[in-house]
Amino acid sequence: EQRLHLIVDTHANVHLFPMTDESMDLFLGGMSNTFFCMVDKDKGVIIGYGIKGPAEVSGTEKMDGWFFKSDKLWTVIFPTESERIVAIATRQEDEVVHSQAKVLTNKDVMYKYLNKNTLFVATVAPKGLNIIRVSPEETWLVAYIIDMVTGE
Repeated sequence: EQRLHLIVDTHANVHLFPMTDESMDLFLGGMSNTFFCMVDKDKGVIIGYGIKGPAEVSGTEKMDGWFFKSDKLWTVIFPTESERIVAIATRQEDEVVHSQAKVLTNKDVMYKYLNKNTLFVATVAPKGLNIIRVSPEETWLVAYIIDMVTGE
C-alpha cells in the first residue's frame, strides 16, 4: 500500500512525497480539504493552516520537489501563566468512523458524525504547572476539542 506524505517545514510550506505525477493528481483532488496545525507548547500557541496551492519558486530559491504554500487560518493562545499544554492528539487518517442516525419526530433522519478535523488539547492549570507537591484539589486537567478548520 502506498501513501502520500506531506512534510511541513518551519515556514509552513508543505512538501509532497513521493514526487510523482500520480501523487500530484491525488493530492490536488483533496487539497482543499487538507488542514494542519503547528503547536508551540512552551508559548502555549496553536496555529491552524489550510493549503493554498502550488508555490511559485523565484530564481534564487532552489527547492527539491513540489511544495505548496499555506494560509494561516486561526490562532489559539493559552495563557502560559495559568495553563500549560501537556498533550495533543488528532484522529488517525485510516480510522473508521461509525455515523449514528437518529430518527426525529417528523420522520426525518439526523446523522451524528465525528469531525475528521478534530484536535484534542489537554492542559493543566493552575498549580499543576510546577512539579511540586500539590493536592488534587489544587490542580485541574482541562480538555479542549478544537475544529482544525475554524479554530473553534
